[in-house]
Amino acid sequence: MSHVEHDDTLARVREQIVEVSRRTDLSDDSHLAQHLDSMGVMVLVVWIEKTYGFDVEIDDIVPENFLSIDALAAYIDRKRPR
Repeated sequence: MSHVEHDDTLARVREQIVEVSRRTDLSDDSHLAQHLDSMGVMVLVVWIEKTYGFDVEIDDIVPENFLSIDALAAYIDRKRPR
């Protein structure tokens, strides 16, 4: 994964989080659990699957992967098809 690709993932995740949470004041390390409910998480899961072309497994919907914008972008970069 190149630095440019990761930056693109980070920007896209940030944009989607702002849309779902309706919060514009989040930093990349803000704890998303404080800003997203379970429906928001499911909206993100569907978005990830459509945008990045892989299924988000139920076992992957854990705080470590959805903790922050940084964590979610890193998860996507690990899982997305090359």
